[in-house]
Amino acid sequence: MSNSSVFKGIVRNICTTITIVGLCLLGLICLDASEGVLAARYFPNSIIVAEHQVYALLLAVPVPLHLIFIGLILQKRWLSEPLARCAVIGIIGSGVWLGVALGVKFFVL
Repeated sequence: MSNSSVFKGIVRNICTTITIVGLCLLGLICLDASEGVLAARYFPNSIIVAEHQVYALLLAVPVPLHLIFIGLILQKRWLSEPLARCAVIGIIGSGVWLGVALGVKFFVL
């Protein structure tokens, strides 16, 4: 890997794009949750109550969070030390959360 400024710029742009896509997905999930569409998507045959909204958020949020932290972890060498540590902790936490959410989606719902 070359440390040229062109390579660095391309990598940082790609990583920033990944992070922005994750932020956009997070915004869409929050919008769907506020409109009540998210709970209807995960629990189609039941009466929607507040608990279903919370469960749907818990199942949907890990994907955008994982994308955000992937974008940060890829540019870890250019981040400050506390932000790099936050990115590492975030990617591990969101990965575990994503695994649990996928397990619930596949085996419970």
